[in-house]
Amino acid sequence: MESKMISLEDLNAAVTAAVNAALDAREGARKKVMHSREAVAERLHVNVSTLWRWQHSGYLRVVKIGRRCWYHEDDVRRIETGEMRVPE
Repeated sequence: MESKMISLEDLNAAVTAAVNAALDAREGARKKVMHSREAVAERLHVNVSTLWRWQHSGYLRVVKIGRRCWYHEDDVRRIETGEMRVPE
C-alpha cells in the first residue's frame, strides 16, 4: 500500500469543510421545526382565526397532516421579528 503525505494546509481545509458541512446540516434540521396552530396563536398573541386568514391569504405557510395544521418555525420567527409584515 502506498502512503501519501498531506500538507497541513490541505488537512486544515478538509477539516474546515467537514465542520462547515456538519453545521449547515444542523442548521437545515433546525429550520424544519414545526409548531401546532394553538402554539403559534399563543406565541404570536393572535386568535386561531387570524392564523386561518393569514394561511388563506398566502401570508403564512401551513403544512397539513390529517386535520392538523403545522407552521414553520422560520415563518413564526419572521413574524415575531417584524421581518414579515402582517397583512392588513
